[in-house]
Amino acid sequence: MVAITDKIEDEIHVVVFVVGANDIGTKTPVRVFEDIVALCEGVHNATPSATILISELLPRARNRFNGNGYRQDFLEHWNYDAGVVNKLLREFASKVPWVRVIEHPEFHTMFGANVYILSRDGLHLTIDVQPSRAYTYNTDIRIWTPALQ
Repeated sequence: MVAITDKIEDEIHVVVFVVGANDIGTKTPVRVFEDIVALCEGVHNATPSATILISELLPRARNRFNGNGYRQDFLEHWNYDAGVVNKLLREFASKVPWVRVIEHPEFHTMFGANVYILSRDGLHLTIDVQPSRAYTYNTDIRIWTPALQ
């Protein structure tokens, strides 16, 4: 985290994190949440005036690559853990004025009509999604990836 926070500039007003999904299944939901909070606190300490937006962890769907299918019980467990992390993040954000959670309600119905949004791995967005059909945020937020590299 030192490498990230050392490079954050004072003029940053909004920081957006899309983190945590790769840790589900290897860490407990509470540990994933604690790691995200530590990251947020490190950034907040480096740039106290910035608002931090945390994207909810998206649910995972069936992997459609040949030979790489996840068992249903794995998917249910993964999605349950992601839901726990999301709940903890929302509780954290309700108590901290400089954090907001970006909720993705449309993705939570993806096991029906919205599964087309995801690529064959069942987790990442497909490049084929038409912008008018995808759930998007029309915000005026500058992304500061150079500061986080």
